[in-house]
Amino acid sequence: GWRSGKKKSIKGSKGALKKKAQRKNKRVEAAGRGDTSSDEGSGDERRAPGASGKQKKADRLCDCYSPNERTLLVGEGNFSFAAALVSNFGGNGANLIATAYDSEAEAVEKYADVGGIVTALEGAGVGVRWG
Repeated sequence: GWRSGKKKSIKGSKGALKKKAQRKNKRVEAAGRGDTSSDEGSGDERRAPGASGKQKKADRLCDCYSPNERTLLVGEGNFSFAAALVSNFGGNGANLIATAYDSEAEAVEKYADVGGIVTALEGAGVGVRWG
């Protein structure tokens, strides 16, 4: 356990995490190329819908989110991140809930574009919750 008396160096831990991240990146890249020969592929790597293996990573919002998984966004300001996700999901926001700290009136006062964004999100099936 963590109280075994052995002191692990932070430097060693960082090195192990870096190697783990490098292995995962290799698996994701191999999956993007359609290479199934990876010995450690867990099958849970995700790509943006419609993203080909050749698509640059910078063109995708993030491999962390999937339209097939329920996602809760906490503390949206003008809901622009939620809008970007829905766009990345091909317009499907059914599994997405986006929350704001502000009340609807406060958000409208702070962000000129929030009304249009929220209307579009609700049209895509996103659950919008106000503070």
